[in-house]
Amino acid sequence: MSYFAFLAIGLLAGVVAKRFLPTRRRDDWIAPLFVGALGALFGGWLGSVLFWSSTSDPFSLPNWTSAIVGAVAALAVFLVVVRLTAPRND
Repeated sequence: MSYFAFLAIGLLAGVVAKRFLPTRRRDDWIAPLFVGALGALFGGWLGSVLFWSSTSDPFSLPNWTSAIVGAVAALAVFLVVVRLTAPRND
């Protein structure tokens, strides 16, 4: 049950990242959503392993915190890669 919550957190983080941290490609919505969702799923799973908490509890604060941190970290890496690989208009 908690994995659906992690997925929702990741999708929300992707929307927020796309809204407030726009890349040069304004039409790309799928990649930030996907990266945020994967980061949240990985962060939530890693938090359950590190903090010995159950992933079946959807209201576990350590799992939610680690899912948010995972989504933000994945999106930060994604934005750095996008900016480094974007063509320059010099």
